[in-house]
Amino acid sequence: MAAAIVLAVAYVVYRTRLGAMVRAADALFFLPATAARARFLFLASLLPVAAFMVFLGWKLAPQIQPDPDSSDQGAYAYMARQMKDSWWPDVTDGARNPLFPWLAAKFVPPGFQTHEEIRGYLVPGKRFNSLLAAVVMLGIGWYLAGRLAPVPAWNASVISGLGCLLPIAAYFGAEPLFYGLFFGFWMAGIALLQRNPLRLYAGFALLAALAYLAKPSTTPFVALLAVMSLVRCGLNLWPGTPPMLVGEDWKPWRLGAGILIFGLIFGIVTLPKNLYSAQRFEDPFYNAPKVWFWIHDWTEAYPKYQLVRKSDLAALPPEERPGPANFLRKHGWEGAWAKISDGTLTRLEQLFLPEKSLGRKVERPGKPKRVVLPWRGLYLAGSVALLLAMLGFALAKRRMARLGGWVLPTLMALAAFAGYILAYGWFAWIGPGPRYVMSLYLPMLVLALIAADRLRQASESAWADRVWVAAHLVPVVFIFPRAIQLLADHNFDRMQFAF
Repeated sequence: MAAAIVLAVAYVVYRTRLGAMVRAADALFFLPATAARARFLFLASLLPVAAFMVFLGWKLAPQIQPDPDSSDQGAYAYMARQMKDSWWPDVTDGARNPLFPWLAAKFVPPGFQTHEEIRGYLVPGKRFNSLLAAVVMLGIGWYLAGRLAPVPAWNASVISGLGCLLPIAAYFGAEPLFYGLFFGFWMAGIALLQRNPLRLYAGFALLAALAYLAKPSTTPFVALLAVMSLVRCGLNLWPGTPPMLVGEDWKPWRLGAGILIFGLIFGIVTLPKNLYSAQRFEDPFYNAPKVWFWIHDWTEAYPKYQLVRKSDLAALPPEERPGPANFLRKHGWEGAWAKISDGTLTRLEQLFLPEKSLGRKVERPGKPKRVVLPWRGLYLAGSVALLLAMLGFALAKRRMARLGGWVLPTLMALAAFAGYILAYGWFAWIGPGPRYVMSLYLPMLVLALIAADRLRQASESAWADRVWVAAHLVPVVFIFPRAIQLLADHNFDRMQFAF
């Protein structure tokens, strides 16, 4: 940390004294790779990182959680065997959706029956997952290359890969794939409040449908976007709306067409799974967590684990059926407050400072490793702090009007983050692991950095530029030594803060 601070301070002094002489070098920090050739060159710079992720994932696969009876791994493996000959993902057990096991069935031949055969199947399945994680990281890099300068984009891509994607890829589960799709449809959805070409609605619908096939937690964002789109429509039609409330290229008529496009694409892509779910669970959109959501904790939820069909739930006495009214009747508003406040604090800690929960060092010299990128939450917290600093520069210069129609996309992002944090917090007593809230890591990191860069540009402040560059020198000081350390010693006995 001391070395990073010294490097950052040295840069600020250097920039202050030499000014224009270093502008050529500042292209690495200020100019996005908008040309196709430049973006491909940037992507090439990430290929060694992708190779490193696959290499490390290959080594981690047999070391982390080899037991198929834990961490949902056996359930996913069984679903993969069921979908060996399926032409499209369709089989769900009610708690897990089919996209990942369907892919794993195609690329990792199942052919297993016994417990030991399933255990052996997990290793190549996890290695396939590390490849998915590397592909998602490259996709994030491609997206960022046209929006951030090379160094900030590279840092964000690498932090995404090593801090978020690779740790969870050490398990046989849907998270790396879901995190990538979740990130993609968040970016597309927020962009739809700024400009709404029909092709963007189509892209959003496809990403949302695939994310839903990976995990069902996509629907709150879609519902929120629908509400915000109606607000955007009203603001654009209202005469005299201030520019900061109007989209740059947003046409109300496209919203109606976009809704039809979304319904058509989402319905077609998810139809096989929904038909299977309707047949087995009497509800095309059934998912067990939707039922567990209104149960106090896992002890209370477990006896109802197998009550998955509508007829099963209907057979329960009315006072035993999961729902908000029964929850409040049993536990009251005091119980509801305890559940959401404790759970929300847990989720924020998992996101920004997971090491706090241990109360001791995560790793010790001479002992096996337990994290890929230490203090991953501080990189996220740093990006948020950088955003606030750039906001301060823009406000001080009174340049917010230069950002165009920024209000509604910002409100959408804030409302989505708050809504998901609260929902995941409420669910924490049922599903306590960090894998839920870590779905927010990628969109929060990327949106904070993109917004910070836009504010920096709007402020036209030399000091904002200096702070921006100094902040992006810090991750380099920690990431490279950690990568070298992992290449030399990749012996893990567990993966902390992932599942």
